[in-house]
Amino acid sequence: MIIKKFSIFRLAIPFSLPISHNLARRQKSDALLIIAESENGQKGYGEGTPRPYVTGEELDSCIAAASMLCQGLTGTKIENLKDLEALLDEKASSGTARANPSAFCAMELSLLDLWGRTCQKPLWRLFADTPARESFSYSAVIPMLKGPALDHLLDAIRGLEMYTVKVKVSGLRTGVEYVRRIRNTLGSRANIRVDANGAFSAEQSLEFLEKANPFGISAFEQPVPKDDLYGMKKVTELGSVPVLADESVCTSMDLKYLVENRICSGFNIRLSKCKGFRNSLRFWRYAEQHGFICQMGCHVGETAVLAAAGRHFATICERITFMEGSFSRFVLVHDLSREGVTFGRGGRATSMHRPGLGIDIDESALARWGELVAEVM
Repeated sequence: MIIKKFSIFRLAIPFSLPISHNLARRQKSDALLIIAESENGQKGYGEGTPRPYVTGEELDSCIAAASMLCQGLTGTKIENLKDLEALLDEKASSGTARANPSAFCAMELSLLDLWGRTCQKPLWRLFADTPARESFSYSAVIPMLKGPALDHLLDAIRGLEMYTVKVKVSGLRTGVEYVRRIRNTLGSRANIRVDANGAFSAEQSLEFLEKANPFGISAFEQPVPKDDLYGMKKVTELGSVPVLADESVCTSMDLKYLVENRICSGFNIRLSKCKGFRNSLRFWRYAEQHGFICQMGCHVGETAVLAAAGRHFATICERITFMEGSFSRFVLVHDLSREGVTFGRGGRATSMHRPGLGIDIDESALARWGELVAEVM
């Protein structure tokens, strides 16, 4: 396989409903898509979702970084996976990649997808001979909604019989009331965990857990601001449920520090914030080795590209406590793939076995919702 060119797109797909949490409110996707093309016309796709409140990345600077990361790769001949990984490792060590994990994620995925399609293997088969598991159960995620919008979403969740849910909260009193309402609506069968996106202090977090205790919370994600590691450790030690780090864990250095100091109970791994597929696998393996739990997460607005990548990731990882993603059919007015990468009743889905990511991009959808901003040849 010889790499011919990269095409970089800015994506702006409207949401079917506004999505909000403590750190952001969104009405459309903010993402970049990279298409890697080989000399024989085969294409591979990669997506990155920069979030300034998570990794400090802005979309414009991330697009510029993506262009820089693709420089020097065209004309390269890839004869095996070892060649490709060596090329990716060299790029991953650059300051551009370290400062722009979402850009690197998009570039890496495009080449892994391209290689998988070239050698006719699903992406997960590049890293494992057999699947660790072939079926999954996705969680529903409930953003901060009011009135009919919340009623409609809860009705949809009950209709799909999804009984594992994550609830976004931002206030102490309002958050407890929100959890109470959701528990009363979904019933005792539901597994409810909470994500504060750093909304609370350690003291508020502990008070929240005490007041919400009657409603049976299973985990507390990012209760304190990302840099308040002392506060997170306090909630972990004194709280009543496992504490998951999200915004606080973006780099390998973050991960090792939190593990070595027992700051939390587990981690939310998101491919884009964790600098791609292979680095996320390293995150999972390190956490697993040290007895920490992991959640497969996603950014709101991800298309089928990252949704499929997450499915391949989960196929390799035997133990993932909670799994999120594949929401595009429910969140975006239109996805980029011809086929839906989503879940069915009960949040159930299966592993993917077609070459590469296993999806076909709808070029008309890309033309409508994407803007070609750069080509590297």
